[in-house]
Amino acid sequence: MNFIIYMATSLDGYIADEEGSVDWLSKYDEINYGYNDFIKKIDCIVMGGTTYRQILTFGDWSYTSQASYVLSSEKSENANVQGFYNNIDNLLDELRAKKYKNIWIMGGAKTCQSFINRGLVNSFDLFLIPDVLGGGIKLFENINDELNLSLKSTKNCGNKIARLTYTIGK
Repeated sequence: MNFIIYMATSLDGYIADEEGSVDWLSKYDEINYGYNDFIKKIDCIVMGGTTYRQILTFGDWSYTSQASYVLSSEKSENANVQGFYNNIDNLLDELRAKKYKNIWIMGGAKTCQSFINRGLVNSFDLFLIPDVLGGGIKLFENINDELNLSLKSTKNCGNKIARLTYTIGK
């Protein structure tokens, strides 16, 4: 299994503002990030409860081609979600049993941190957004150990955003 974090972050390291919103990203919606190519390679998505509830406010479910799982103590009825898990170990058992190849750890920060701290993340696709939020939710807030990352590639997206792709060094 290949666990990938594909996420935007502000120049000062925040993935959401102080209210947990990602609305600050909307002014960059027209920029081609390579999302369409990325999502075609993904067969499974894992997200936390807050991210799940936020996605529900966006309208129709955009991930019908991928299996989706929610890591949350709150369960909900949604035909598009294969399972709700309040325990990461039970979720991992399910993912292993299904033999998914490329799993996008969509967010939020706590869910990403849980996978990072277990040493499961294989790569990061981070989009450095030229905004300074000054506060909010950080992706790398509660990381237990130093991460040894190797820069795999960089890309200029729309002369505004830097796409940084890292793999985990062994």
